[in-house]
Amino acid sequence: MLERFESLRFFHPFMVLDSEAMGSRDSLPPDAKHENAFYWKAYLNWKRDKLSLKEPGKSDLGETDWISFTELEVNSGKLLFLDPLHVNKPEEGLIVKLPRGVYSLLIREMQYTDRKRVSRLRVVLPDKDPEVGKLLGTTWTDIAMTGVCDCEAFAGLVDTVDIEELWDIRQPVFDIVDIDNFGTVTLEKNLEVKMPVVAAGFGDGEYPVHELLSRSARIGAEVEFIKPGTQYPF
Repeated sequence: MLERFESLRFFHPFMVLDSEAMGSRDSLPPDAKHENAFYWKAYLNWKRDKLSLKEPGKSDLGETDWISFTELEVNSGKLLFLDPLHVNKPEEGLIVKLPRGVYSLLIREMQYTDRKRVSRLRVVLPDKDPEVGKLLGTTWTDIAMTGVCDCEAFAGLVDTVDIEELWDIRQPVFDIVDIDNFGTVTLEKNLEVKMPVVAAGFGDGEYPVHELLSRSARIGAEVEFIKPGTQYPF
């Protein structure tokens, strides 16, 4: 067994990696689908930063422009922000009331010397230039990822499966960060629920969610994972 990563906020505090299951310390099997794959890859990224002579340093390159990566139907008028693996009931996440409709999902990434991290996630009605409004609450994650979905769609899925089945159908979220910092999974059992997922800033924690406004009307919500000017912490 490998050591626990007790000092790193990025990792699940109780996760211990099995060296036989994960293979070499220097590479990840390309077909790895186990939950531990995510944490193993994160460990390798952290190790590379620590050993590199080139420190990531401050975010002197700043944020990227907004990157649109998918759309989401919010038919219930309620959007759910959630830890994609550990939230088993809608009330365990953050529920935001929005007008019914199809929403654009966009991210910004903070650019470091050799790395990009998702700094903001925006869910907003298309072709709008919103203003950031009041704080609505916080969303939390214990797997360094944040998901969003229609609240009632998720509740309907939860009502049709038991906890073990719900755990199993959510495992594809670990494939999301293999290539990019964002993507979309479809939770499939008796129902299909679309859940866009993004890598959450520097990892586990709670993040503020603000409303997005146009002419004083709420048209979306935005999560801030990394504040401008934040130094790379690892």
